[in-house]
Amino acid sequence: MDTPLVADGLRIRPYVAEDLAEFISAVRESMATVGVWMAWCREPYST
Repeated sequence: MDTPLVADGLRIRPYVAEDLAEFISAVRESMATVGVWMAWCREPYST
């Protein structure tokens, strides 16, 4: 998928290296809830 998909204010595009800091922040913020369902979303989280 080279072209982002855009609809109703939502944009889906391929992951890029510049997303890393925001992704890590989102993972850490969501550990208490997402970590219940996703084994990768638990401490100690690293990339």
